[in-house]
Amino acid sequence: MNKLSNIAQFTVTQLNNSIKNLIENNYELIDVVGEIFQVNRHSSGHIYFSLKDENSIISVICWRSVVPRLKINLEEGIKVVVKGKVTTYSKQSKYQLILNNIEFEGEGSLLKLLEDRKKKLTKEGYFAEENKKKIPKYPQSLGIITSESGAVIKDIIHRISDRFPSNLTIYPASVQGQ
Repeated sequence: MNKLSNIAQFTVTQLNNSIKNLIENNYELIDVVGEIFQVNRHSSGHIYFSLKDENSIISVICWRSVVPRLKINLEEGIKVVVKGKVTTYSKQSKYQLILNNIEFEGEGSLLKLLEDRKKKLTKEGYFAEENKKKIPKYPQSLGIITSESGAVIKDIIHRISDRFPSNLTIYPASVQGQ
């Protein structure tokens, strides 16, 4: 067995720093599969949560600078793959995963999430026929988002007034560039 140090005694800080170096220098970005639970959205903008499987739990931190890049909403119970860096918090002898990216783990997890949402929305009455508004065959008014000038808006106005005259509201927008 290789000895890591020939120091006879460690201070707590020396030991924690030694463990930190061992862990952080031996792991690059890794993928970890697990189920999200205990999501805590901190006022600082960071998100703290745990990732678990049948036997273990690891803490995960998503820094606020990463939050806008997330493609999924972090919700308890969804199975995900977290790409991140293993790090330690020496002051508490704790190791954790710093989230770099996250995605659903397999098709089944995504389908389960969609089914759960569908059940929730059905229970709340969003799909009930009596709550749906009737869509008229021909609209009484239309909103159009386009450039205020140019051939496109003139063509739109011309076609609508020919086919079924309606009240038109134009919302000007840039259609080129940023």
